[in-house]
Order: sequence, then structure tokens, then C-alpha cells
Amino acid sequence: MSTTSRSGRLGSFALAAMALMTLSACGSSMAADAPDDATLEDFCGLVDDGDRPASDVAADFAEVGTPSGITDAERNGFEVYVDALDDKGDEPYREAAADLKVPEGDVEDGNAFITFMSTTCKEFMMESQNPGEDNDGLPEG
Repeated sequence: MSTTSRSGRLGSFALAAMALMTLSACGSSMAADAPDDATLEDFCGLVDDGDRPASDVAADFAEVGTPSGITDAERNGFEVYVDALDDKGDEPYREAAADLKVPEGDVEDGNAFITFMSTTCKEFMMESQNPGEDNDGLPEG
């Protein structure tokens, strides 16, 4: 993968790291029944869908679900994140992710999910680009 592509992918994590804005709302999540055994390849592949409509990316996240081992707070945050993306409709994912609005009581879980997604996918993508190396670029061992 070229340096430009790698920078673009890693730059996608900046989208996910944006602070969630609060909004008073309640209701059932479109991702409540999402799988909890997604592969990192499928899950992290969605992080780089910057130009697609936010609602399409939300639907894909709901279909793919989360990797196993996610905490309850991170899973709730995933559902909050998916709903907030869906609320953005046709707005490009890159723009929508920079200004998500979530219910006030879910901000902490939303931030837990964003931290999980950012950390997990950054590590996964770096490992995918440099198999056999630690994330610091030195050979494992």
C-alpha cells in the first residue's frame, strides 16, 4: 500500500476520534441486533468509507456488527454511533462523523466505542500493512 493510501486510512481515525455532540433523544437502535462476531477486516474496512452516505455506512455497520470481546459500554456506544450516523442521511460519512449528535446519557459509551474503534482498527491496519512487525516498525521477537 502506498504512503498516500496509508495516510488516508490512518487519517480516517481522526474522523472517529471527533467528540460526540449531545442531543436529547431516545428509542431503539437499528444496530441492537447486529452480530457480535465481526472480523476485524470487515469491521475496520467500514472506517475508510469516507465518501459514502452516512446512512449507508450505518446500515453496513449494523449488518457487520462488532468484533467479539467488546465491552458492554463499547457495544452500547457502537449502537449509539450507528444511530447517529443513520440520522445524518445522505451526508458523506467523512463529514457526518465529524459532527455526530448522540443522546446526552450515551456520550461516555459513544466515546468508549470511538476509542475502541480507533485503537483496534489502527492496530489492525498497521499490522495488515506490515505483517511480522510490531506497530513500532521493528521486527517482532
